[in-house]
Amino acid sequence: MTSNLYDIDDDIYITNLLTNEDIPSFVKYFNNPILQPNSLTILYPYTTKDGEDFIQKIKLDSLNLTRIFTIRLRTSTELIGECGLDRSVKNEKRTEIGYWLNESYWHRGLMPKVVRIVIEVIKNEWKNLVRIEAQIFPWNKASMRVAEKCGFVFEEVLLSSFLSPLIQFSHSTHSDFKSPSVYEMSVPLFSQSKTCFVHQLTSYKLVLTTTLLYRDENIIPKEIGQKIDYGYETMVAIF
Repeated sequence: MTSNLYDIDDDIYITNLLTNEDIPSFVKYFNNPILQPNSLTILYPYTTKDGEDFIQKIKLDSLNLTRIFTIRLRTSTELIGECGLDRSVKNEKRTEIGYWLNESYWHRGLMPKVVRIVIEVIKNEWKNLVRIEAQIFPWNKASMRVAEKCGFVFEEVLLSSFLSPLIQFSHSTHSDFKSPSVYEMSVPLFSQSKTCFVHQLTSYKLVLTTTLLYRDENIIPKEIGQKIDYGYETMVAIF
């Protein structure tokens, strides 16, 4: 695949290039306790072997179901973030988008610029695409704001879509247990929810309804619970 570069600002650009030289950045950032809680698809602890397997999977994707755009420093080409999309061979009209960025580069308005460019690129490449979904944890307000700035609107809360512990960090006792985002816990397990934002590529009217984020807010740690709105107002969006 030909490598394409897209400018974000004077210091940052994105490209569809991904190589084994990026693995040290994966290991560094995916083991970061600030970034890790916001994903359930990234293994923890994240190893060099995990990075090698991931890149090999992308290289073998003959059906073009996954696209990865890397965010890089212009001076060193170091990888500092990603924006990726996955679609199913059974339904090529929809895809799910995800993104992350080294926290040293937060609050600069970079990620909305990245996501907007990625959406425009993928619309031109995946001609039959009509729906892009962004599934975001309720406490990840910054990611929600990115989605909204890029034309996504709130659709629903996915209750009990998977089982996971609350993300509260301490020293992990599960160093040999390779499961996404599993940590030593001091609170009970519960059915988490993800907030689903949707970017619709066709014109239609979308009615958004109020839903609670949690079945039982009493088990949410205060440091997380204070940042969460427990419901959404009814909204209507026209595209």
